[in-house]
Amino acid sequence: MASETYMPGPMCLIENVKGKLRPNQKALEILSAITQPVVVVAIVGLYRTGKSYLMNKLAGKNTGFSLGSTVQSHTKGIWMWCLPHPQKENHTLVLLDTEGLGDIEKGDNQNDCWIFALAILLSSTFVYNSMGAINQQAMDQLQYVTELTDRIRTTSSPHSNGVEDSAKFVSFFPDFVWTLRDVTIKLEADGQNLTADEYLENSLTLKQGTSKEVEKYNLPRLCIRKFFPKKKCFVFYPPTEWKKLSELDELHDDELDSDFVQQAAEFCSFIFSSSKAKSLPGGIEVNGARLEKLVLTYINAISSGDLPCIENAVLTMAKIENSAAVQKAIAHYNQQMSQRVKLPTETLQELLEIHRTCEREAIEIFLRTSFKDEDHSFQKELLAQLEKSWKGTCNKNMKLSSDRCSELLRNIFGPLEEAVTKGDYSQPGGYLLFVEERDELKKKYLREPGKGIQAQEILQEYLQSKAIMAEAILQTDHALTVKQKEIEVERAKAESAEAAIKMLKEREEKHLQMMREREICHQERVRQLTEKMERERAQIVEEQEKILALKLQEQERLLKEGIKEESIRLQNEIQIMEKRNKEKVQEEAGYPHAAMKILEDMHKMEQHIIPQQGESLQEHMKQLAEEKKEALGCQVVMAAETMKAPMCLVENKNKQLSVNPGAIQILNNISQPVVVVSIVGMYRTGKSYLMNCLAGQNNGFPLGSTVQSQTKGIWMWCVPHPTKPNHTLVLLDTEGLGDVEKGDPRNDAWIFALAVLLSSTFVYNSMSTINNDALEKLHYVTKLTELIKAKSSPRSDAIEDTREFVSFFPDFIWTVRDFTLELKLDGRCITEDEYLENALKLIPGQNPQIQASNWPRECIRQFFPRRKCFVFDWPVSDPQLLAKIESIQENQLNPKFQKQSKTFCSHIFTYASTKKLREGILVTGNRLGTLVAAYVNAINSGAVPCIENAVKTLAERENSIAMQRAADHYCEQVAQKLRLPTDTLQELLGVHTACEKEAIAVFMEHSFSDDQWKFQKKLVATIDKRKEDFIRQNEEASLSYCQAELEKLSESLRESISRGDFSVPGGHSLYLETRKKVELGYGRVPRKGVKLSRPRRRRLRWD
Repeated sequence: MASETYMPGPMCLIENVKGKLRPNQKALEILSAITQPVVVVAIVGLYRTGKSYLMNKLAGKNTGFSLGSTVQSHTKGIWMWCLPHPQKENHTLVLLDTEGLGDIEKGDNQNDCWIFALAILLSSTFVYNSMGAINQQAMDQLQYVTELTDRIRTTSSPHSNGVEDSAKFVSFFPDFVWTLRDVTIKLEADGQNLTADEYLENSLTLKQGTSKEVEKYNLPRLCIRKFFPKKKCFVFYPPTEWKKLSELDELHDDELDSDFVQQAAEFCSFIFSSSKAKSLPGGIEVNGARLEKLVLTYINAISSGDLPCIENAVLTMAKIENSAAVQKAIAHYNQQMSQRVKLPTETLQELLEIHRTCEREAIEIFLRTSFKDEDHSFQKELLAQLEKSWKGTCNKNMKLSSDRCSELLRNIFGPLEEAVTKGDYSQPGGYLLFVEERDELKKKYLREPGKGIQAQEILQEYLQSKAIMAEAILQTDHALTVKQKEIEVERAKAESAEAAIKMLKEREEKHLQMMREREICHQERVRQLTEKMERERAQIVEEQEKILALKLQEQERLLKEGIKEESIRLQNEIQIMEKRNKEKVQEEAGYPHAAMKILEDMHKMEQHIIPQQGESLQEHMKQLAEEKKEALGCQVVMAAETMKAPMCLVENKNKQLSVNPGAIQILNNISQPVVVVSIVGMYRTGKSYLMNCLAGQNNGFPLGSTVQSQTKGIWMWCVPHPTKPNHTLVLLDTEGLGDVEKGDPRNDAWIFALAVLLSSTFVYNSMSTINNDALEKLHYVTKLTELIKAKSSPRSDAIEDTREFVSFFPDFIWTVRDFTLELKLDGRCITEDEYLENALKLIPGQNPQIQASNWPRECIRQFFPRRKCFVFDWPVSDPQLLAKIESIQENQLNPKFQKQSKTFCSHIFTYASTKKLREGILVTGNRLGTLVAAYVNAINSGAVPCIENAVKTLAERENSIAMQRAADHYCEQVAQKLRLPTDTLQELLGVHTACEKEAIAVFMEHSFSDDQWKFQKKLVATIDKRKEDFIRQNEEASLSYCQAELEKLSESLRESISRGDFSVPGGHSLYLETRKKVELGYGRVPRKGVKLSRPRRRRLRWD
């Protein structure tokens, strides 16, 4: 949207039809066309309070947004008007007029809350419009601000408290402007006149006390002060007498109250001069297109029943825009290269300089239009595509040059070749004539323009291909003596050698040019990325400092007001924020270094394109390839096969846990992702029966019928997942807790913790009902922070622990067995999930007994936000049949129990997620085996199982395997693609470069969390060594082949010498002629390789 174009009138942006919000496609199209930064001003307030009139004033119009004159709300949904900003050049002013809150016809407070939240999420200045003075009624009408934390999330991960959210809200919430309409009171306090801003601040003063009335009074004021540290107030007198209010949009300024006109002008002036452009956390500037994406993301979240999440919106936007930024940068590079370069170029330097300029511009475009590329994946993609385009241009330049030169040579030398064919030079003196004309044609060729960088190389290749023709003319020229012919042969050889040396020097110079250019481009990339990251880092630090400063001001004010409890709470928030900010600054301080390291490694890999001296060992590589094939042939992958019966995974003997190697071997053979379902509960509660149902079997996990616990340790059963192809379902049945024979709660606690750590769905099985007794038996959940660590570093508080735990803890299912109660609450039927949530409600009160009862409830709610409940009837009516339930036919079971069991299994098969580690890393069977060993080893050593350490151990193991796999792939591919000896070193290095890239791709595919590039560096070093082996092997193959060929060719010469055939008058000339034939024969031998001259010098030393 250009600055000179604008919408002639408002348009509905978000429609509100029957309480459902949906975006208007036409309005979104208008937004998507706006490339300028947007200043978004939204107005919200009760219906029929004159919001639309103020927005029309900001648009510089009397009419536009619809004004109502009846008791009904006029504006529906959210309406938008985009106009050129009157004061900020190259900015667009976006006005959002919202549906009036509290419409009695609609009567939907939930819908009003979403309108309010959307106005805050989308705006950079938020105007709240109300009638009359700021009193308690006005504050009560602003109830929506107290519900913001229930309507908006800052990050996708759940939080245990609002400390971080509070700070993050401030970082992206808009400035707050309160407009008071039809004010007739004087702004005074204690006999002193107040400004509108002082009046607002005075109205937000808190009361001291802890009663419910005081809390209710303070809550909206606290929320406004907390979420909107930048506040402004405007007071408007009544615009005219009440009879004319219905005609307000038709009245001119001189027909309105002069004070009102002045107040409206001051309001508009403030909005135009002080309202900032809309931005996201990190200083990301929002234009119309980005605003469109935010609207869609937020509406989709609300429509799906989720909460709008800032982090998700930014990440979604970043992914789309960064991908577009890559394409835009590549398109610019390709366009500029095609416009600026005329192929073929006369020199390589000409092409390099244009490439350097175009690449710098492309990277600048990407860095300017991309954001939140935190892992630099899009930048790596850009550099890879730029490299691909650059190689394509180089190859095209060489091909066009070669084609042009070949065509010139055919045209220029064609007549000469025809003359040779006709025999024009097969006469005395013909050779010298041929040489003279050939030299003239060479000069003519060299004078021709536009040949490109291959001019000399193609010429030398052509002359070399015609060397036999020249020699044939020489030998048939009877005007020359034998001696003269020998001289001519030597001269031709000298010229050929000189030309070859010149050509090699040209190639070397080209390679040096390419190397220098790569270094220059690399330094330029480093400079560009460093500048951007420093700017982003400074922006983040500035944001953090502003938020802290505002919170410190608020704390100081609270102290002055004597609100000590709230002041202490805010002080805690500030301390946590300062700590978080410090950690974030330290973490981000490493980002530039990490990014530079990525560029350095990419640069190092690119350097291998330049030919370097080295050696190779082909036979070793073939052997490795064969060994790898044999290994792959023996490997077992658990996919179609199934374990016929469960097996003990973690043994529990004498209160000591140990890993069963046989079970670990089975897990190591599973390369598929795993869905891990574990079940835990008191002994003799029927856990194993449920797990057998999930395995689709009656028998499997042993069922006990006595008072003794049957299952010991943790047992495992791996079966193909019934609904997820290429996944394995791993069922973990655990030893019953509270076994009186064992009597070791610490041992039980470790079993409980391991079940949580290893599973993606955690089933807690109990009997009868969920009551205080059942919750007390679940006391193990309260000890999880003592039994598990998220990170290896010490923690200062439990806030981060809870958040970390939630990120990797499994889904929680509570199964209640032998349930005979009715699911009813307060006379109404409730679901099983509602039954669970009601049981987890905290009991009011502060005495120790209540706190003890609440503690397991709080832990379940905090650690397991994804919860589900299933209740099961008695499986059979005859208790005696329970002892042999595994042998009972299905038709003998309680039909209700059958249905409940099938529902439970169906839920597990449909919703139980694949086990994952941080950053979405899928857990396969072999990874699960590594985790089991790591956790049990930690427990046995007296340590606490640590997620971070387990992931590091897993990464070390898999990255080592990935490195070996990549190195083997390199050896295998080089061995397949190369035929030794190669004609040139360049041929070998070209294969090396291609295979090295494939090997690195193999490593990247199978590795993870190689944060310091430790294994990638080892891989590059390994490949370098094997390349050196290859080059040495190539030289040895060349030398051996050449020696053998020369041995065969010189055999007759040696025999003649032995017989004394040359020990006669004229024998030396005859010897030279015979040796010359040997050399010519040697010269015609194909694929002699890089050592073609060395054996000839050795073999003919008898001269």
